[in-house]
Amino acid sequence: MWSETGALYRWHFEGHGESIDVDVDSVVTANDTDLLLTAALQGTGLAFLPESFVAARIKSGELIQVLESWCKSFAGFYLYYPSKPHMPAALRAFIDFIKLPASPLAPREMAAPAQTRKP
Repeated sequence: MWSETGALYRWHFEGHGESIDVDVDSVVTANDTDLLLTAALQGTGLAFLPESFVAARIKSGELIQVLESWCKSFAGFYLYYPSKPHMPAALRAFIDFIKLPASPLAPREMAAPAQTRKP
């Protein structure tokens, strides 16, 4: 919650050489993209979702994109981890998991593997 306004979440937009944050009075606030997508498909209102997650729905006409010139593209996830000769097995398993195209952390419609970088 933003202490100065009491809003749960601000929508951040960049475009036209400026950046703005908007306090949204919402009926539904969730961190579940499937729930937000379902609500948008049922006509509840606007949903702030990654474009890759809804690309097929936009292409089919089920959804329309608004404020397109104000929304930055999401380049994907980056994972920073120490460069060690003996990486812990749990970290290696996590890295391998997020690189899978079917991973829940990969964009649903595009299924691009996550990018990893070492410092």
